[in-house]
Amino acid sequence: MREFLPTVEVSRGLGAPVPLPVALDGSIDAIRFTPTGARAPMTWKASLAANYTDGLVVLHRGRVVYEFYAGELREDRSHAAMSVAKSLTGTLAAMLAAEGVIEPAAPVTRYVPELAGSAFVTARITPIRKRKSGSTPRPAIHCRSLVRR
Repeated sequence: MREFLPTVEVSRGLGAPVPLPVALDGSIDAIRFTPTGARAPMTWKASLAANYTDGLVVLHRGRVVYEFYAGELREDRSHAAMSVAKSLTGTLAAMLAAEGVIEPAAPVTRYVPELAGSAFVTARITPIRKRKSGSTPRPAIHCRSLVRR
């Protein structure tokens, strides 16, 4: 990935890593559900292949209960997150809003002041948690400049 896009290694912090307790649940792969718009049910494991999932870790009450890796991805390899960050941020924002910790109509700069002066200066929490930027478009921004921000 580093050959195609500028990337940054993010520090895990100064302290030693803290391992997560693992209690894998072998029954998760067999969970069956019917996807929206589908006629037939499928298993959880089949859904991962159908959606081209490279990897997934499920935590429940502080324990790793499920791990899945496909293709070249392994638990000890790096993987580009891209839009995964939007999904995670949106989920966390929705949880915090439901708990009354953050105000959904508030500007994102209330909680992330570092975004002041960026394209997100007009963004509100609600569009962000719905994976829509809510940002004011800026004309003539080259794709490479967005990646480096």
